[in-house]
Amino acid sequence: MPEHSRLAHRCDAATTGDADRCLRDFAGAAGLDEGEAPGFLFENWTGAIDETDPATRQRHFDGELEVGRRQHRKDMP
Repeated sequence: MPEHSRLAHRCDAATTGDADRCLRDFAGAAGLDEGEAPGFLFENWTGAIDETDPATRQRHFDGELEVGRRQHRKDMP
């Protein structure tokens, strides 16, 4: 992060294991601290996302998340 930037807020976010691994890999490749990586992504959002069809990707993600929730409920005693 540039020296003039200050951390203004801390954001706790729940992520999947895959998302956490991707974020760590991204942070390492970009030379960022794991805590700085989400801020970098949000500050550079338009350049960091694939704008070809984000709605389709979001629906796919939501479907995967729902399958995981169902599996979790099934595994609970």
